[in-house]
Parts: sequence; structure tokens; C-alpha cells
Amino acid sequence: MRDKTIEIFDKWAERYDEDVHKAQSKGDLLYENYSLILERLVIEVKEELPLGAIIIDIGSGTGNLLFLLSSSGYYGIGVEPSKNMRKKSKEKYPYLKVVPGDFFCLPFKDKTIDGIVSTYAWHHLNHRGKMKSIKEMKRVLKDEGIILIADLMFQDKVHRKRMLKEFKNQRNYEIIKDIKSEYYGDLKALMHGLGNSGFDCIGERMNRLVWMLKAKRRI
Repeated sequence: MRDKTIEIFDKWAERYDEDVHKAQSKGDLLYENYSLILERLVIEVKEELPLGAIIIDIGSGTGNLLFLLSSSGYYGIGVEPSKNMRKKSKEKYPYLKVVPGDFFCLPFKDKTIDGIVSTYAWHHLNHRGKMKSIKEMKRVLKDEGIILIADLMFQDKVHRKRMLKEFKNQRNYEIIKDIKSEYYGDLKALMHGLGNSGFDCIGERMNRLVWMLKAKRRI
């Protein structure tokens, strides 16, 4: 993750939860159904992994998803590059384990993790970065490990172009600015990359801008 991005989250940590709550209440497209998306990821984990499984949450932020996983009987570990986000998470949930790290540097040994989850973090990496992160995630996953990512992305280039045109017609320039300043993923290309890296994967749309990508490592 870029140093500038980490700096932004360091400054945002104290008011992050409040801002996300307000965004949901106002129907902000970026965080539409945010709470339901987190709950859905937990449901998917339950379908794939037994209780007690070791799950890491990359970009765990203030610990919202990590809390849900741990409360459901999983051994969750947060991986968060922002010092202040880690601090805020500890203030909220002192018993949760959160360690420094990011998509490129996961502080775990090879094949020791049952599952990896991540929400609203992968879009900070360009496509090359995402492909690089897949290798690192695969390194730490056990043979039948799973990856569940819910993030801002488009189905493909055609979908991206159509949505940008729609937002322009709606004069929703704030969304357009965010899309152009970040790296919203291309679901089709990401699934292709995961497939080439030894994963079977499916994608499901969570809202107008968020897709859930579910990848299971092939044996």
C-alpha cells in the first residue's frame, strides 16, 4: 500500500466508523449496504471453513469484520498497515489480534492460514499490485484455503465505461473523482489472474460498485 494512502488512514482512523455510518445513512454509493456486506462475508466463511479456522483480514481497519469473525468462533488476525487504525481497533476490541503488514508482506509462514478476507482495501492497489498480492496470499494459504474479497470494482471495461457515463449524466462528480483516483478492479481480469494462479473463483455483485470475489485454492 502506498505511503500516501497509509497517511490518509492514519489521519482518518479516529472518525472512520462515524463517517462510514453517516455515509450508509445517507445512501452513499461507496458504502451502500456496508454492514450487510460484512455479514455476508462471515456467512460465506461459515459455508467454507470449520469453526476455529485461522482467518486473516487484510486491511482490517478499525476491526469491524474481524470482530464479526471472532464472535462467530474463528481465530481472526487483523493485518493493518496504518498504525492509528491498529490503535483504534485495539481501543474498540482489546482482545483482537492485529499486526502490521499489507498485501505484499503478510507476517505468516507458508501454508499456515485457512482463509483470507478483505474489504474496501484491494482497490488501493493497481492491477499489477493486485496480481502481486495474489502470490503473497497464496503463499500463506493452506492447500484448500479460501480468499474472500469485497471491494470496489467493475465487471469489465465495458461496464466501467457505462457506469462512468451514467455517473456523468447524473453529475455525480464525486464518485467519478474517486474512481479515477483509485484502482477499482476489473472483475473479469482479476478472476483470470486468480485462475492462472491456481484458484477456482466466482464473483457476485453486492451493490452498484462493490463485488464479492470468492476464490478457493485448487489442490
